[in-house]
Amino acid sequence: TFSVTGWQVGWVVGPARWVRDIQTLLPYVQFCPATPMQEAMVAVLKRADQEYEGERNYYDWLRKSYVAKRDLLAAALEAGGIVPMRGEGGFFLVGDTRNLRVPQRYLSESTPAMPAMTRDWALCRWLALEWGVIGIPCSAFYSAENRHLAA
Repeated sequence: TFSVTGWQVGWVVGPARWVRDIQTLLPYVQFCPATPMQEAMVAVLKRADQEYEGERNYYDWLRKSYVAKRDLLAAALEAGGIVPMRGEGGFFLVGDTRNLRVPQRYLSESTPAMPAMTRDWALCRWLALEWGVIGIPCSAFYSAENRHLAA
């Protein structure tokens, strides 16, 4: 598709203090596409208004595709006890997780990226490690003094 989100390929080997700092920064920089990816988008955008996969244009196809995927994900979240907060745009599907019980072990841990663990980070770690489901904690998008509002 034309949806270029960037590639995250690589590794870091070095002193623990450097690796820790890189781990701390990762949640804040992983959605920043590199310049070559941005230049590639310029080329494909020239084709976006043409007919695409049976739709009038790429944008109509993409909208239908995302609606179908959103609905599928929302149904799966609901089946798992997470209440989707249906938005009218954007890339992320945010869910109300207050009905889920996060094991205390995850709430009491700390990581280099989250030394003072918040519930949303603990929940995402628990879902990833125990269930293989990846989520993004909303508090990562809040300032330190307002992080509690998202957790």
